[in-house]
Amino acid sequence: MGDHKSARIWRTVTPVALPLNHTVQAETGVERVYKQSELLHAAKQAIRQSGISIPVQIRKIQREPFDSNGTLAERFAFQRFTCNRLYFLELEFAEPINGPLMIGDGRYQGLGLMRAIQQRSSGVMRFQLDLNTRPASKDRIALLEAVRNALMSLARETLGKPGRLFSGHDADGSVARSGKHEHVFLAANDSDKDGLLDELLVIAPWCADRSATNRDKDFYEVVEQLRIIRAGALGVLKVEPAIDHWETDHPLLGLSTHWKSVLPYQPTRFPKSFAEADAVIRQDVLIECQRRHLPKPQVEILKVIQGAKGGVRAHIRLVFAVVVDGPLVLGRDSHQGGGLFQIDRQNSD
Repeated sequence: MGDHKSARIWRTVTPVALPLNHTVQAETGVERVYKQSELLHAAKQAIRQSGISIPVQIRKIQREPFDSNGTLAERFAFQRFTCNRLYFLELEFAEPINGPLMIGDGRYQGLGLMRAIQQRSSGVMRFQLDLNTRPASKDRIALLEAVRNALMSLARETLGKPGRLFSGHDADGSVARSGKHEHVFLAANDSDKDGLLDELLVIAPWCADRSATNRDKDFYEVVEQLRIIRAGALGVLKVEPAIDHWETDHPLLGLSTHWKSVLPYQPTRFPKSFAEADAVIRQDVLIECQRRHLPKPQVEILKVIQGAKGGVRAHIRLVFAVVVDGPLVLGRDSHQGGGLFQIDRQNSD
């Protein structure tokens, strides 16, 4: 029996029969990216064919069931629904949708049955940069400025105006100074450490700042359209939404008690001298976590970097008493991807 609840996040109980006409092999890195794109396209097509028009983020596509006691996708194969077409999906809609919910070609035969998941909205969209147009890590700031411009352009086309959510400015053009984080956070990462940026995160305010309560559905409607980034000297960059069936615990988005900075943390206030840097940064991090409604962590200063005009940044490790879910972006330049953290696997329990 289908779930009659209203929710934004839904998971399949029985696998979805995706509209795929062939099996896509995925042995090389390029083939993996191609297969992700093919599966994502097929999943969106299955959703549209089921009569659902609400903007949706496909959070996971995998062959294994979400329930540890569930049945593998291939066990549902019969007649025209071969095993290579069957996948379990996790979806996040821009607004609550009422059940029962069934999607895919086999929905009249019991496939694609979904149940509501009552959990905090992720508020994150992760993109992969095209293999042929990845910018260097040193060009991170230029990339993120271009991404913000692209999102504002999409917001104008979709909503008629960029709005505070994407521009960070009030209606009169002035910088928003409410003291709250009410516009999107952006981050770019070199996940394979080859010197090239390969993944992009667009993070809703309520996900980076747990104190935010306004969940704006415009976030999904606009961000889901991002495909092309015109980045000046960096050229025209292509991105594709990433799906997480390749990895169950993403280093930036997973769950952990131990987190380590990928990019240095910039404090919201500067120390009067370099000798005071450790103590000031440690206190600043504690205040920032409290402000963002995060648990109080133990703060370990790994390295302090002295910049121009007395500015400082630091690589730090955070240890929480309870599990915290990513993404974590903290500090003065967190809207531009500074203060980005990843799971510290070497020190995790």
